[in-house]
Amino acid sequence: MTISQNLAVPAPRTGCPMDPSPAYRESTKDASIIRVDLPFGDECWMVAGYEEVRSVLTDRRFSADATRPGFPLVSAELKALAAASRSSAEFIDEQEHLRRRRMLTPDFKAKRVDALRPEIQKLVDEALDTIIADGGPADLMAAFALPVPSAVICLILGVPYRDHEFFEERGRVLLD
Repeated sequence: MTISQNLAVPAPRTGCPMDPSPAYRESTKDASIIRVDLPFGDECWMVAGYEEVRSVLTDRRFSADATRPGFPLVSAELKALAAASRSSAEFIDEQEHLRRRRMLTPDFKAKRVDALRPEIQKLVDEALDTIIADGGPADLMAAFALPVPSAVICLILGVPYRDHEFFEERGRVLLD
């Protein structure tokens, strides 16, 4: 475990937007724990080494609750999202996450989902047929990756299909 000093985030990216910033790559060459300067003047630690990340993710002293004081968020938008998304699984700690999973587990068991397979297949086929009929090119996020899972979630949870747009809109906002 090596500790490197102060990296400013967010760091500019080049090339593919999915690739980490060259500054991040450079920082993690010689160090697996890096002190980071956040845009609001706060500091936090970026953990990059495999073993170090595993250690943090399994240590209950660390929290995923982004509403806790001092939680390192890099933008005002993320701070607002964390405050508004208290119900989101990405901003809660393990015990609360497990409690919520237990409530939903019956609806997502393999036997239940298998029973819905024909209806799910119909949703997938309809979305693909629409994409093909439009003649391409297609925006897969807008035409498939967002509406199909939204409709499947409605199906699994018993939400009337007429309300699927509510889920799609929230998904669109979250992904934007």
